[in-house]
Amino acid sequence: MNQLQVFISGLILLLPGAVDSYVEVEGVVGQPATLPCTYSTSRGTTTTCWGRGRCPSSGCPTTLIWTNGQRVTYQKSSRYNLKGHISEGDVSLTIENPVEMDSGLYCCRVEIPGWFNDQKVTFSLQVKPDWNSTVTSSENTWNNHTEAIPPGKTQKNPTKGFYVGICIAALLLLLLLSTVAITRYILLKRKSASLSVVAFHVSKTEALQNAAVVHPRAEDNIYIVEDRP
Repeated sequence: MNQLQVFISGLILLLPGAVDSYVEVEGVVGQPATLPCTYSTSRGTTTTCWGRGRCPSSGCPTTLIWTNGQRVTYQKSSRYNLKGHISEGDVSLTIENPVEMDSGLYCCRVEIPGWFNDQKVTFSLQVKPDWNSTVTSSENTWNNHTEAIPPGKTQKNPTKGFYVGICIAALLLLLLLSTVAITRYILLKRKSASLSVVAFHVSKTEALQNAAVVHPRAEDNIYIVEDRP
């Protein structure tokens, strides 16, 4: 029962993660846009992939670039580059000459060995027109950088998260009801078995007592025959 409670508590703690969240990144048309993604290499390097779209349960959607932990092994286009030190865990994606159509979701997936250990981050890139293209670079507030909104500021999809939350809650309720039913069945079965054992002992005791009472009376049927001269 304690293990079940721990299992249910773990699912409840995972419930907030069912709501989609992603990090916002803003870029400007024509200027390199960088999506930051790093991981710890204290246990060694590992494979990483970038894909277009929200991070799925496994793999990368519409793979853009792939590394083996040391170098790039697949690159869909020369516009997609990893300019950081890959062997040191810096797998930030840089998009060269982005256009407004490059706006959307991007997934950085670091494959960590083990079950459900992968590091997944979904970015929402917004590429905006360069309205100040005629202004000198010293006065231009957009041309020389890509702005990443702090990770604490995320957007959520309330509708999808709501339905996912309902599904998980229904699953937890079904699991709880099933556990209660099984536990009750086991208790009733044990109680029935205990009553059967008690009834058997009572019947056996009564039988022994009856046998003890009847046995002495068997002497009434003994006849003594005396010899006559």
